[in-house]
Amino acid sequence: MQNWIFDIRSRSFVLLTILFLILSSLVYFGVTDSFDQSVVLFFSENVGNPTLDTIMQYVTESGEVLWMLAFGILMLVIPKTQKNWNYSDDSNCDFNITYRIHQMWN
Repeated sequence: MQNWIFDIRSRSFVLLTILFLILSSLVYFGVTDSFDQSVVLFFSENVGNPTLDTIMQYVTESGEVLWMLAFGILMLVIPKTQKNWNYSDDSNCDFNITYRIHQMWN
């Protein structure tokens, strides 16, 4: 299995899982109700504030698919973000074989 961010058995994965479970249980048992209500009250009192409306518009539109597509294309275009295939490594056996075949015909 390919490790995208970090290994499942790593300390980072375990800590993030524990943090997720703690936060989920806090929300489930209603510990965060007062915080939720204060946030709702703050935004309901500031309806029509142009600065806050602009910030909320940017936050909302940042999740649009086109922005994420543009970010993905940008990551492909920047050379430092491209994956460097190591053809001498035998762990990439399929790529190693195709590279050797390519070398034979050139």
